[in-house]
Amino acid sequence: MPATTEADSDRTALDLMLRGFQLSRMLRLAADLGIADRILPDGHVSVDALATSCKVQSTQLVRVLRALAAFEVFSVSTEGTVAHTPRSRLLRTDAPGSLHHAARFWTSPGLVEGLGRNRCRAHRRCSA
Repeated sequence: MPATTEADSDRTALDLMLRGFQLSRMLRLAADLGIADRILPDGHVSVDALATSCKVQSTQLVRVLRALAAFEVFSVSTEGTVAHTPRSRLLRTDAPGSLHHAARFWTSPGLVEGLGRNRCRAHRRCSA
């Protein structure tokens, strides 16, 4: 197996930054569905039960949860159960210092759309 070079590491880091909006949108979805509040702080729940209580398809929900688990937001077992991580507990509405409302605010369509309108008006190449 070839050794990872600094250039590879930089490419991976930049690639994650470029696609950061995807993570933000998944966090918004988790907050909108109240997923963190549907899991007991020290418990776990099946993906199917979560999907039923959220009124969404379990196959789609598990994809989002696995993607979030890659960033240590929720833990998804091979048996199909979801549990909290320290990061997902911060999405609970009753958590001290909760980021639930921040996840919804900072990714709200109005805010994101407003930020897009203010792009680089000073630069001639921008299509603002």
